[in-house]
Amino acid sequence: MNRKVINVIMCGLLVASVFGLAGCAGVANSMARTMSSGPIGCSPDEIVIENLDNGLMTNSWIAKCGGKTYYCSQISDGPTTCNESKNKLTKGK
Repeated sequence: MNRKVINVIMCGLLVASVFGLAGCAGVANSMARTMSSGPIGCSPDEIVIENLDNGLMTNSWIAKCGGKTYYCSQISDGPTTCNESKNKLTKGK
């Protein structure tokens, strides 16, 4: 099993416990920033992640950087894909 998938599963298990909530959310957010970096062309430190949804086999989130909004997803251990929002109301907010 891919290490990223194992990490997501482990975080999901930790989220179920009160003590794991804060640390696991930080790890997932950091992973989403890192995975978004290449597809959107911003460094992880410049990216803000919103609406992070980690499922068992799929992950999705919104990445914001440089005044632009991107919808990102990853299925299983496949590549991360991000597409710039075409909705003028979400750009740069």
